[in-house]
Amino acid sequence: MATGTPDSQARFGQSVKGLLTEKVNTCGTDVIALTKQVLKGSRSSELLGQAARNMVLQEDAILHSEDSLRKMAIITTHLQYQQEAIQKNSGHDLTAHEIKPLVGLCAESMQPARDPPSLPLPHLHIHTHSLSLSK
Repeated sequence: MATGTPDSQARFGQSVKGLLTEKVNTCGTDVIALTKQVLKGSRSSELLGQAARNMVLQEDAILHSEDSLRKMAIITTHLQYQQEAIQKNSGHDLTAHEIKPLVGLCAESMQPARDPPSLPLPHLHIHTHSLSLSK
């Protein structure tokens, strides 16, 4: 009960063999693509971990900078209060325009200044956290 001639069976065998080879090649290509994707995925998780570590370091630096800025703002406020207290208690506000000519007089003379101009400033006692004035 032969269903075909030996020629047709050979052609059928060749076409099956060709289809099988084509499927094997396609599967091989798919396995290579899958392997590349898995490698990319493993590298991605490594890069994400490194990015997370860097982000934590940056966050710490930002928090430290923010803390330093808060401290500097507090110090600036205290210095402004102290400056206002000095100006209030001295009875005379010295500005840069008033100080500059006095410095210029000493610097322009060829001889050293023997008697610097007297300025009406109170005696200052400086403490670590406050500035007190006494006359």
